[in-house]
Amino acid sequence: MEYIIGTRGSKLAVAQAEHVRTKLSQAYPEHKFEIRTIRTTGDRILDRPLHELGSKGIFVKEIEEDILNRFCVMWEDMRAFLSCIDVIVDGEFVLEQKDISLQFRGSANQRIILVQESLARGETVLWQGIR
Repeated sequence: MEYIIGTRGSKLAVAQAEHVRTKLSQAYPEHKFEIRTIRTTGDRILDRPLHELGSKGIFVKEIEEDILNRFCVMWEDMRAFLSCIDVIVDGEFVLEQKDISLQFRGSANQRIILVQESLARGETVLWQGIR
């Protein structure tokens, strides 16, 4: 899996992001971590004192917008995909928890999520089984 670490372009911010990437790469060597530099309003406006810019979010606004825009695009794609699914079996099959008496799943750690109901309620709705 690939992950993006968003950071400002200042030397300190990049050094901090590099440190985080190193630690994550050591802990999760099977994953890739890319650093993406995002220029913020605070980085672009250099001819005025910060207090004149009037916003405490001048160093994070663009980063937050970038994350939110990506999430919204991904969420719309995911919603379209989920609209075609009624249930999801959540959790990997664990042989030690195998139970052939369970309905529609193989091991006791797995849950059955009702997708359409979950989307409608905005929370995970679990299938309770046939009574």
